[in-house]
Amino acid sequence: MIGLCGAAFAQGNDQNLHILDSMCRGFVGRESSRVGSVTWRLPIATCRLFYREGERLPAPDASLGQADEKQRVHAFVFGKVCPTPDPGTISRDPLLRAKGCFERAYARRGVDSLAGVNGHWAAVICDTIAGEVVLARDPFGIRTIYYARLGSVMCFATHLAAFKNLNCRWQVDRTGVAQFLHYMYIPAPRTALEGVYSVPVGKAVLADRNGVSIRSLHTYIPDPCWRNRMISQHAVDAGEALGRFDETLAAAVTERSAPSGRTAIFLSGGKDSSSLCIAASKIDPRKYLAVTVGFDGSRDESPDAA
Repeated sequence: MIGLCGAAFAQGNDQNLHILDSMCRGFVGRESSRVGSVTWRLPIATCRLFYREGERLPAPDASLGQADEKQRVHAFVFGKVCPTPDPGTISRDPLLRAKGCFERAYARRGVDSLAGVNGHWAAVICDTIAGEVVLARDPFGIRTIYYARLGSVMCFATHLAAFKNLNCRWQVDRTGVAQFLHYMYIPAPRTALEGVYSVPVGKAVLADRNGVSIRSLHTYIPDPCWRNRMISQHAVDAGEALGRFDETLAAAVTERSAPSGRTAIFLSGGKDSSSLCIAASKIDPRKYLAVTVGFDGSRDESPDAA
């Protein structure tokens, strides 16, 4: 999946589709391969998902038309979600990577249901009963989602380039540019475009026809009951325990690696970073790059890392 964009609170689907047609050029122009899309029409919003040729995405129905009007919550997720051991979170659901998992969780516990979702993701959740659209971002800030208000319409997209094709004369955000020149990145919620905002890391933007509010996602805390169950399990010998540890660590590294390209690992030479690099080398050495950073006047860790 390449990304997603959408428009909410328009006067009708025709206005939403016109906005999406303009925004989609920001996705098609980024890819060398053929790009397809799936459009979901909801009572309060219209969302379009983009995918590369060969990928398959869930469609609302055979004609890609109106979604189920009886369904209260619709979720669209861009990124990758990792399972966590806490049986009280939605990540325990075997259909975690499916949109239905987010939909059921949000319908049950609202924004709080996103607190235990581990991974790199950006999500759009449309609550048709409450008339609310929620834009959320993972606690690590790996995936990004942007939004802007055009009159009464709220536009959102996972790529900033999607906004430049809208019929709006965006001005450069001088403060955002100054921050980039100073920090080498622009802290959320600012972007390089004035009036276009980024969802802050680990937060959710709640929007309705009256305005926008920002809410923090709670930090994930493992369930003490789960820890007690793990302690009470039968003992295993050291060889079996080490084998399980290697398998678990390799699975965790794989889940948190970039889906394409190479993943960088900061290597200090200590036990933690060395263990990660060893696990990565067993998976595929070509997919990972170890990086050691030193500063003048500080202890040189490069010999330990080497």
